[in-house]
Amino acid sequence: MTINRIAFFSYNQYPSAVEQYRIYSPLKQAGIEIIPGIRENQPALEAIDQAPLVLFQRDFSRDFQEYQQMLARAHTQGKPVVLDLDDHLLALPEDHPDRISGVFADRLPALLHALLNVDAITVTTPVLRQALLPYNPRIYVLPNYLDAELWQFREPKATEDGALVRILFMGTPTHQPDLELIATAMVHIAQKYGKRVAFIFFGAQPPTSLKNTAKVTYLPLRTYTYQDFLREYQQLEAEIAVAPLQDNLFNRCKSAIKYFEYTALGLPGVFSALPPYTEVVHDGENGFLAATPEEWECKLELLIESPELRLQLARQAQEQVRKHWLIQDHAEEWQEVYNKIISLGVQQAQVEPNINSAINALAAQLEEYHNLVNLEILNLKDEQIQKLSVENEALQLEIVDYTSSTSWKITRPLRRLSRLVRRK
Repeated sequence: MTINRIAFFSYNQYPSAVEQYRIYSPLKQAGIEIIPGIRENQPALEAIDQAPLVLFQRDFSRDFQEYQQMLARAHTQGKPVVLDLDDHLLALPEDHPDRISGVFADRLPALLHALLNVDAITVTTPVLRQALLPYNPRIYVLPNYLDAELWQFREPKATEDGALVRILFMGTPTHQPDLELIATAMVHIAQKYGKRVAFIFFGAQPPTSLKNTAKVTYLPLRTYTYQDFLREYQQLEAEIAVAPLQDNLFNRCKSAIKYFEYTALGLPGVFSALPPYTEVVHDGENGFLAATPEEWECKLELLIESPELRLQLARQAQEQVRKHWLIQDHAEEWQEVYNKIISLGVQQAQVEPNINSAINALAAQLEEYHNLVNLEILNLKDEQIQKLSVENEALQLEIVDYTSSTSWKITRPLRRLSRLVRRK
């Protein structure tokens, strides 16, 4: 059987990076049409009627009522619902910026309900699959691959000995704790090489300790739309790339996207000696792995000192990515997994019904509270806007009265003369 369409539920108007990697690129290559389940920011549940499979990602279940309506309609028609997940959000470490900000906090009960009640889950790595198995036994690994139609491989550059070496980090601000892991090593590198090295941070702020000791360029992320990000990212110029990760379950569940994207830019990299990188980087062959600050410093020194080594590692990395990690060569994996899910059909949740009902009630009440708070904020903003509008209107009337006064008109020539004198 060949699947030719799926119903996909997402509120993003344009594909995010996750959606591009997980949905749009693989399904395009697999010949699967995407029927939007959200149109003009509203659920279009009739999309379910047009496809044998329903797919969504982590953020959709946050709107719990709409997620439940989607789940019920699909199951009524005997159509499986699939959750695609690329992060273990239940394992966010305490110092992670997203946990500190609470951005995912009110989503977690709904996500837990989805983990327990969907018919299948697709994930990016075996480590993430193993971590989620207690919630659902039907989990399939569909790795992230690079899309050769979007990424143009840049030829690695040979540079002269002693030329400026730029060290690049690319990542969202959520990687701030990961950067602190190698801050000391980068400071030592800056102190040792002085003006021979420079650092570029695209997305995340540089560590504070590095700002005062090295030439640092910070480029904030201006968009989370993947196509726009690509245009900015592919203009970057550097000689070495770094991808640090703190050792925790959340990071171990990640995929090797940074390795793919650095490689496409023609850059050799140093990567944390953790899954996901230990699965794709062979130390000293297509990149370097580092586990301690001392190893980070040592590996960076090797790359700074040897342009030939940088060229060798970058070329080998591109060869490996072209050979093993392009979606154009792996799209059939999506067809195979989706076929298996459809053949198994709708599944019974592997959880005690009373517990499932309790999670359902918790997620529903959180959504109601969230909507109430949002409504109060909107009402408060409306009151503030109205107040400012009234104050602005009164000020405008006062100005009109003032400028219409006799004294204003009499002194107008003097004001013009004063401006001319100030210009001179």
